[in-house]
Amino acid sequence: KRHYDECEQSSKLQKELRQRTPEQRLEAHTKRAKQQQQLLREANTLLTMPSLAPADTVLMTSTETQNALICQPQQRNTAGR
Repeated sequence: KRHYDECEQSSKLQKELRQRTPEQRLEAHTKRAKQQQQLLREANTLLTMPSLAPADTVLMTSTETQNALICQPQQRNTAGR
């Protein structure tokens, strides 16, 4: 039921997007482009002058996992019995 509702909402959204006028599409595109430019400006500060960037910002390339190992003890009873 939930999946059906999500698909129905997605279909309605797509229908609304198709019914937009060219002016509305251009306005949405312009708004999205401004948001992208703002994000690029913020990232540029972090790239060029990391010491001046806010402390809570991290580049996406710095967050990727390089190597992950999950180990289980082999000599212990992992069920806790």
